[in-house]
Amino acid sequence: MRKAPQFARLFALLLAVALWLCACQGTNQNFANPQPRSREAGTNEALPAEDKTAGRKAISGAGGEINFGRAKLAVPTGAVTGDPVFIELSMPKEPPVDVIPETAVLLSPQGTELAKDALLTILYKDSDVPMGRTEDELVLVQNINGVWVEVPNSRIENHDNVVQAPIRYLGLYALQLPPLDQRNFNASRRPASRSAMSRSRRASHPLLRRSRPRPQQVQQITLRPWQRTRPVRTRAAPSRMVTDQ
Repeated sequence: MRKAPQFARLFALLLAVALWLCACQGTNQNFANPQPRSREAGTNEALPAEDKTAGRKAISGAGGEINFGRAKLAVPTGAVTGDPVFIELSMPKEPPVDVIPETAVLLSPQGTELAKDALLTILYKDSDVPMGRTEDELVLVQNINGVWVEVPNSRIENHDNVVQAPIRYLGLYALQLPPLDQRNFNASRRPASRSAMSRSRRASHPLLRRSRPRPQQVQQITLRPWQRTRPVRTRAAPSRMVTDQ
């Protein structure tokens, strides 16, 4: 019966020693500034999202869609024959000129011909259309050997701010506002006629005004009371002398 209290005391002593060791763990030699048993990992900071520079997808004979930026390419079924083709949509390395650069998209591999027409859709913003022009003038163009050529059968969806067109070849595409016809532009600002311009210059310049002939003065000459009063010109026409032969 005496062994039970001794066992309890031994157990309590061991428990106290274990608690003391746990409390002292992580302290330095001077028992000051206790350090944590493990180093904190720090606060988790979200990394900035990387800019997506291209959209790539393997397109098989079943077709598919590829989206990147403002562009979307819808490839129908049967447009790709044989092995799947990795089609990539990306921005050109250098901003193109003579087009809206934000709408330019490069379809790779360039020059690849599809078995069927794919639908290319490019989004535009209202700020892309300058004052004096309308969005109905936008056209989809393709760069062929450095020359921008209009893609036929393109249509504008005004309510969605997109331009769509069927394409057969992969390459560089963009939206463009055709240049204004300089002949019509100059004709709208040209005066009506050269004579009208000359008349306006003469009217504004005192030295170019033409002297108008003064009207002949008419004087009332009263004849005798019983005669009728009639106007008589002060400058009579030269009379022609007739000589008898």
